[in-house]
Amino acid sequence: MHLLRNNSDLHEPYTMLRTYVERDMDTLPEKFWENLKALKAAAVSEKNQTFAKTIWCLETAGKVQDYFITAFTLCRQDNFYGGWCYFERCEIQLASLDRHFREEDSEFGLNFIREHYPRFQFLFPYRLFISPGFIVKEARCSICDEVIKLRGGCGHIKGEIYDGELCVWKITGADFLEVSLVENPVQKYSVVFPQDGSYNYALIKYVVDGLRSPWHAWDYDRIMIETDEPLYPGVGQNEQCPCGSGNEFRLCCINKRKFREHYQVFFSVPPPKELPNYVPTADYRIPNKRYLPNRNK
Repeated sequence: MHLLRNNSDLHEPYTMLRTYVERDMDTLPEKFWENLKALKAAAVSEKNQTFAKTIWCLETAGKVQDYFITAFTLCRQDNFYGGWCYFERCEIQLASLDRHFREEDSEFGLNFIREHYPRFQFLFPYRLFISPGFIVKEARCSICDEVIKLRGGCGHIKGEIYDGELCVWKITGADFLEVSLVENPVQKYSVVFPQDGSYNYALIKYVVDGLRSPWHAWDYDRIMIETDEPLYPGVGQNEQCPCGSGNEFRLCCINKRKFREHYQVFFSVPPPKELPNYVPTADYRIPNKRYLPNRNK
């Protein structure tokens, strides 16, 4: 946006967003949010929709930066579910922002975040989620609060920006149907936890301990390595093979071995010296810290 980069009123918040590397693990100061709030109020009073939308883009970019830093910080503090929720918030905010703004040369670090938050997510042990099903009976426009109708409507477009706010549909009436266990949910907050609340966080723990800054690039390779353990231990040679082929075990899978995942992590900046080069039996378990993200900011 030409207005974003050349308007003197936006110079200070624009500069704050650009200095994300220098801020390292510090979130944006309160002054940033107060400044944009005042500018947006003035733009709305003057009915300047273009300027109000530009401010929304700055606010959303700031949220993405803060969510990414907060996710990293929480993982450093062993609050892994909290970090997971904030990585999810990065994903949601980026999806809203992409329709209206694309940065140049990663000026706000958004392309860096877009590349790295899925890498962090993949290293979490969460694989099963709760997905509730509803029949929506009433939804309202977040801008004018009118009921959404199949034919005709309030005129506001879902996903567009009005007076510096994103238009969404608020569900105000629904009938609950069922709850499903899924592996690829629409939103990822509803993690299914074991009864003791523990997961093995060794992979994500290793990466956040190895990164000196959330803004240092990293990547990984994942391969499967064959072990010396038999695939089906304790099965007699003349018994039917557990694989379901119908053949005797000695004529089928008797020589097959188990495989294990192996990850090789690459850091763009050398990690701390105390970080081990190789962890043969990585296991890091802590009780789940119940956490709900602050949805107001």
